[in-house]
Amino acid sequence: MEQIKSGDTVYFVKYALSGGVTKEVARENVSENGLVCLVGYPYTLCRANRDVFTDQQDAIEAAEIMRDKKIKSLEKQIAKLKKMEFAAHKKGE
Repeated sequence: MEQIKSGDTVYFVKYALSGGVTKEVARENVSENGLVCLVGYPYTLCRANRDVFTDQQDAIEAAEIMRDKKIKSLEKQIAKLKKMEFAAHKKGE
């Protein structure tokens, strides 16, 4: 697993579905193995190769996977809503 050090340029995908993939600078390591780091967002903890990537293409691929998972989840919710049936009844019945 890739170690991210302070000052490394990283591509941040943790909030890609709301803000896109952003290019940031890692501020500091908070674990010995570099798996968790703080990036340019105030006090944002992230994990290398899940939330941040040093390679832009890897970050884009991760964001696309996140998008596909979200679309599948929303499609399930839509299907459930379409199956719902409503009936009027008196209060207390």
